[in-house]
Amino acid sequence: MTLQQPPRWRPLMPFLYPRRRTWPVRSLHLQPSSQRNAVQKSMAVQRQEAQNKAANTTNKDNIVRGDLGLLPGTFVRPTRAKRPSILRETRKRMDLEWHWAKQKWASISGMIFYKFFSKKGKPRPKLDRRKIGPMAQVMYEKMYIALADGDIESIKSTCLDGITTSLRRRINSRRPDEKLVWTLQRYIGRPRIVSTRIVRLPDMDASALYQVVVQIRSLQSLRSILKGHNGSQETVMKDSNDRQHEVLEYLVMQKMMLNGNESSWKIWGMTEETRSRELSYGGRWKSKAGSPAIAK
Repeated sequence: MTLQQPPRWRPLMPFLYPRRRTWPVRSLHLQPSSQRNAVQKSMAVQRQEAQNKAANTTNKDNIVRGDLGLLPGTFVRPTRAKRPSILRETRKRMDLEWHWAKQKWASISGMIFYKFFSKKGKPRPKLDRRKIGPMAQVMYEKMYIALADGDIESIKSTCLDGITTSLRRRINSRRPDEKLVWTLQRYIGRPRIVSTRIVRLPDMDASALYQVVVQIRSLQSLRSILKGHNGSQETVMKDSNDRQHEVLEYLVMQKMMLNGNESSWKIWGMTEETRSRELSYGGRWKSKAGSPAIAK
C-alpha cells in the first residue's frame, strides 16, 4: 500500500503573493568558493584596467609633448664611401638597396596619407618639403649657438624636451669660467631630406606625427675660452690651431598634428647612418639616436 502525497498548494492569484528575496551575503568569507573566485577575478580585472588606463594616460601625455622618440623603421642610407661593395659584398649591398627602396615607398605612402587622408575637410595639412631644408639650417645654427652660449631658453624654443634635458646637462657640466665659441664657416652643398616617417597617432582623431631626417654637411670650428684669475682671458683650443672641420650630421625634425591642428617644427635630436650589419632580412632594423657633435 503506497502513501499518496497531498497535492501541492498553489495560490489562486499568485500576483498577490510577493516573491521571497534572497539578499547576497556581504562578507567575502561567507560566500561560496565560486562566488569568491568571481569577486577576486573581477577585482584583478579592475586592477588591470586601472593599470592600462594609467599607461594610456602616460602615452597620451607623451604624445601631446611630442616625446615619442625616433620612429621605428627610420632608415638613413649610408654615404657612397660607406656602402658595401656591389662586387665583394653583393648580398649586403642588395639588402641595403632593398631596404632603401622600401623606405622610399613608405615615405611616399605616408605623405599621401598625411596630405589627403589624415584630416577631413580643408585646409589640408602642409608637407613643407621645400621649406624643410632652409628651415633645418636655421634651426641647426640656432641650436648650436644657444648650446655654446649656454642659453637654455633659446634651446627650449627650438628643441623638444628630450634633447633639451640632455643639452642642459652638458651645459651644467662645464666649468664656471669656461665659454665656448662655435663658428659656422659655410655649408657644403644643400641640406637634403634622407628619411621621412609619418605615422597615425592611436586613439586620436585627425592626429599624426611627421618626422624627417635632414643631412647637413658644413665647415665649422669650436674654441674654448677660459677666464684668468686676474680678469684676463686665456684661449684654449679644443682642436689644434682652431682649424676648421668638415662635419656631416643628420638632424631629426618633427611636427605633430593633434585633432587637426598642426604644430611648428622642432628638433628631436641627431641620428646616425644605418649600418649594413643593423639590417635584418625580416624587414626590421634598429635606428640609433645620437647627440650634437658639440655636446659629445
